[in-house]
Amino acid sequence: MSLKERTAYEDLVAAGTAGRFPRAPGPLPGGRRTPARLPRRELPARPSSPPGRHQLLVVSGRTPEAADEEVLRLAGRLEGRPGTDLVHVARTLQTGRTHHAHRRFVVARDADGAVAALRAGAGAGSPAGAEPVFLFAGQGGQHLGMAEELYRDEPEFRRHLDDAAEWASGPLGLDLRETLFPAAEAGRPLAAARLATVALSQPAVFAVQYATARLLESWGVRPGAVAGHSLGAYAAACVAGVFAPQDAMRLVAERARLLGTVPAGAMAAVRLPEALLVRRLPPELSVAAVNGPGWCTVVGPAESVARFAEELGGRGVETRLLRVDAVGHSPVVERISDRFAGFVGTLGRERPVLPVLSDTTGRWAGPEELRSVAYWTRHLRAPVRFGEALSTLFAGPARSLADVGPGRTLSALARRHPGYGARQAVVHLTAHPAEAASRTGALLAGVGALWARGAAVDFDALRRGSRGPS
Repeated sequence: MSLKERTAYEDLVAAGTAGRFPRAPGPLPGGRRTPARLPRRELPARPSSPPGRHQLLVVSGRTPEAADEEVLRLAGRLEGRPGTDLVHVARTLQTGRTHHAHRRFVVARDADGAVAALRAGAGAGSPAGAEPVFLFAGQGGQHLGMAEELYRDEPEFRRHLDDAAEWASGPLGLDLRETLFPAAEAGRPLAAARLATVALSQPAVFAVQYATARLLESWGVRPGAVAGHSLGAYAAACVAGVFAPQDAMRLVAERARLLGTVPAGAMAAVRLPEALLVRRLPPELSVAAVNGPGWCTVVGPAESVARFAEELGGRGVETRLLRVDAVGHSPVVERISDRFAGFVGTLGRERPVLPVLSDTTGRWAGPEELRSVAYWTRHLRAPVRFGEALSTLFAGPARSLADVGPGRTLSALARRHPGYGARQAVVHLTAHPAEAASRTGALLAGVGALWARGAAVDFDALRRGSRGPS
């Protein structure tokens, strides 16, 4: 662990808060009342219910060979028994057995699926206790129905997303859930158009990330540190206790509103080192993010970005236009910086209860730094340096980097970073939007991967908290 990294941790330990996930706060600061509670949103019933819930099956051994033998033994017991109660099997494995250092897991909803997964090769973990680090993505992964399955099937997730929708209802003037989960097919085009705007997409992404983190907390899965990418930095700061959840949502909504007042632009991912890219940039474009050695994002007027991407593509440089029309992390936002700073200054800002890795500097942020208005004002304008943040993580002790989503952008960036190796694990907690896979199943698989690397999981709470078919 580097000196800066160790100092950040020691500051938190000295404050007596290291490693604690913050609890939901009380009333809004300044005596403001919580908005009137929105009605619970009921989603349409599924056309047909699947045969059973996804179950997380865990086995372990004192040696890798012993763990592998347990996997085969479990497959043998389940083989040819399609009517086996997988709920009972999962409960016995989770709470009725000693969990040894070498761990394996699969996720399945019936015995046949479990056997196939076990025979194909159960997910494995290192015996080292790898501390989880939650990574929160920025705008771009939003989509209609985002987290709809979790909202339908996980009461804890639904409760916290309902809270987030309430906090957003005042600034947005609408129920965020109507955009995320349109009730009728006829409403989908309007919802999709709304979700494509910065004003709605950013609060929606924050709400889903916040609810996911709270659901994981209820299962006993807590991060040892957090990091975010652009918009994701606000979810990270909220989870770390810098901002109260209500204030974090208000800040995200105001940030999105202000970004909507500046001329729209475009972004493109470019596979070039930053130094080389800067020499080729026309004056109206700038670097918005450096996501790793040779992986950058440029921002500017849409026509200029498209033209520049086409020119680079013609020269054999890999480029890709992104689904983002916001122009954060560029000179254009300087015209809204004072208003943004003024709004940040009205919010309570506390010392973090978790270490926060800054996507602005790429280093561990000091507790007082995160409380300053200047930090968040700079964050709005400065390029994202997530590649440097990953370098900091990969240079430290063994960790499990958990991509909270939405999507898998950050886990993809982590896996292609040159510092990524066997000492580190990268875990995605969401299914890809284009996949037909269950979102609940993907989240359970992520929890299994974290457990296999030594993370604590409250299996009793996991079973108690889940209701209904998935």
